[in-house]
Amino acid sequence: MSASEDVAVVSKVIDGDTLELAGGDRVRLIGIDTPEFGDGNPEPFAVEAKQFTQRMVGGSRVRLQFDRERFDKYGRILATVQVDGKCLSEELARAGLGHVMTRFRYSALLKKRLLAAEEEARNQRLGVWSTK
Repeated sequence: MSASEDVAVVSKVIDGDTLELAGGDRVRLIGIDTPEFGDGNPEPFAVEAKQFTQRMVGGSRVRLQFDRERFDKYGRILATVQVDGKCLSEELARAGLGHVMTRFRYSALLKKRLLAAEEEARNQRLGVWSTK
């Protein structure tokens, strides 16, 4: 395994795009922004995004792949999370459970894959795109 990836166990799903690893580190998914829970008033599809992430990676061994920046301004690890050969950010976008974020510096190939997945969801009017 290269220095730009690692294997970890997900101990808790915080929300659709944030995980806690065994050992306490938090991971923020690269490239996707899922709806937020807020203060007792979740945005539409926040619950669905968290449940999707829980089903996909909760309690699982995952592969973390790192890009240009290793941490965000909150000290969370920035990574692409892979499980069973699938990219969690891409699967969330494909299910319509988040918006792709292209303004940050990360792999152009990943941006292209995420945008294609988001376009599929938009065309099928899934999740966040069902109300637009």
